[in-house]
Amino acid sequence: MSEAELLTEHIARLPEGTPERRAFLAGKVDLTHGEIRAQIARTRGLFAELGLHRGARIVIASADDAAVSMLYGATLTAGLTALVLDPRASAAELTVIVERVKPAAIFADDETVERSLAVSRHATAPVIRIQAQTPKRSAFGLLLHTKPASDAADRYPALLVRFDTDTPVRTAAAGDTALILFTSGTTSEPKGVELTFGNLGAQMATFRRHYGIDEKSVLVNHLPMHHTDGLHQGPLIALFTGATLVRPEPVTLQTLGRMLDLAYQTRATHLVTVPTVLGMMTLLPAEYDDSFRYGEFRFIASTAGPLDGHIWRAVEERFGVMVVNSFGLTETCSEALYCGPSSETRRIGTIGKPVDCEAILVNEDSEPVLEGEPGELWIRGDNVMRGYFEAPEATQEVLRDGWLRTGDIAVRDADGFYRIAGRIKSLILRGGVSVYPEDVTAGLLSCSEVAAAAVIGMPDPMLGERVIACVIPASETDLGLALRIMEHCREALAPEKVPDRVMVFDELPYGPSGKIEIAALKMAIEDIEAGQDREGEGIAGKVLSVAADIFAVERATLSPEGRLDDPSTVDSLRYLEFIMALERSFKIKLNPREIMAMRRLQDAIGVVEDHLEDAGHGAEVSG
Repeated sequence: MSEAELLTEHIARLPEGTPERRAFLAGKVDLTHGEIRAQIARTRGLFAELGLHRGARIVIASADDAAVSMLYGATLTAGLTALVLDPRASAAELTVIVERVKPAAIFADDETVERSLAVSRHATAPVIRIQAQTPKRSAFGLLLHTKPASDAADRYPALLVRFDTDTPVRTAAAGDTALILFTSGTTSEPKGVELTFGNLGAQMATFRRHYGIDEKSVLVNHLPMHHTDGLHQGPLIALFTGATLVRPEPVTLQTLGRMLDLAYQTRATHLVTVPTVLGMMTLLPAEYDDSFRYGEFRFIASTAGPLDGHIWRAVEERFGVMVVNSFGLTETCSEALYCGPSSETRRIGTIGKPVDCEAILVNEDSEPVLEGEPGELWIRGDNVMRGYFEAPEATQEVLRDGWLRTGDIAVRDADGFYRIAGRIKSLILRGGVSVYPEDVTAGLLSCSEVAAAAVIGMPDPMLGERVIACVIPASETDLGLALRIMEHCREALAPEKVPDRVMVFDELPYGPSGKIEIAALKMAIEDIEAGQDREGEGIAGKVLSVAADIFAVERATLSPEGRLDDPSTVDSLRYLEFIMALERSFKIKLNPREIMAMRRLQDAIGVVEDHLEDAGHGAEVSG
């Protein structure tokens, strides 16, 4: 049986040893393996009624984990192609992709459709709205067997009650496109990574074997399902192996402890997360130190970005647990190189060794480099993408005789371990999320007040990189320009693409070729940030000014009563930036209890005052 056939077989039918009542999904909605497969079969019936044929493209844009799992499983077992999009993407981003791929059907949340009316206006395909699931298993179970309320009867998955569970499975060929994930969305030529059924089957087989995932495994994964690591180390590997997937609430510094409690309560065997969250874990109070100290837990899988060695060791030592670091791209389906869990692939500070694929390092002439010398990392294997959707030139640029050019510079030591040393491409990794500068630049240039723009990543100890937007104004500037541009970005871009800071310049450093000189621009930003101070402000005023900078709001709109624990306005990454900015500005070190207790800006002011008083600084503070 081919890997593609094995993939379809495992999704459509319970893997051997997995009882129907075994939990498939746990968290906001509980769902058994028997129930998910019944809903997948019913969804194939819906696809048949819609007249969808092999290879038809289906857009899925939903924050509902159960709905995404059902729809993705159904597309794979019906021989269709899924496009899993960010449900929070802007109308502009969604419209560009929808017009490009011309889907045969669109499944999207109410909020996504309402916010992005352009999707339904531009699409000739039917738009089927997804009804959010109730947070109790019993209510969800009733949905499977009883007639839904009339106002939800035309919503997914309530409409599935009229379809049978015996809809036949349609197995695709290994080379057929199973999934398209877009790595950019606002540019005129978004890059859609085409992953085949063979790619997915190969990746699942690697995960099962290398990570030891089986029907007894319990995987905690908080990563978004429109990203490859959330989708493939989440519902797909759970379907493939019979494992249980635990989906916690969105992770912030305030909710992180609850995620660790959930892992303990469910006796999780694996936690899939990103380096930024590992850094956040080191800020938790001591009572969380035993979160993984039980027999079933195996390791933490860190993905989607470079893992700092200090954080790596700190987590392992403090929590008594192994951290497995991996390297991969959307273009490699998910992971390709692994540092752990086996001893032969484990060395802290590296990305380990290739597993079930090949890796080489080459110089600018595409010739292999010597051991210990830096070179571009190329990867070849069954996990490497088919290419970019309808973009032959872009595909040819990165694929060479089956080898994928990653754009990352690495070094290989005498024992065969790889270490990332830099990056050729302009991709920014912010908190484990890939941000393409071209996307952010397109959003900036759609603002009438911006004449030119450049977007770069600046190093950050916790986030990996910050996204800095440098703009030249279209006309005379004023003090509110940067904030207006930031507000425009919030409307034009998905939340994770909104820059951390907007800086206004009279001119940008262009080189002879007309391209931005990145090194010169970074130096200019460093000089500006190093020279900033707020001398003359009191402690409260300075704390509020720091908050205004980090959260990109007017200083006058902030008050000590402003909340820091509302995830709808303060995401966890910006909260971490705020903490680090306070430490830099006041030359203090906040402890975990202080950080966790800061619910309002007034709390932050009080904590800073206490630190300065203990240090004998009094109330007179300069930047």
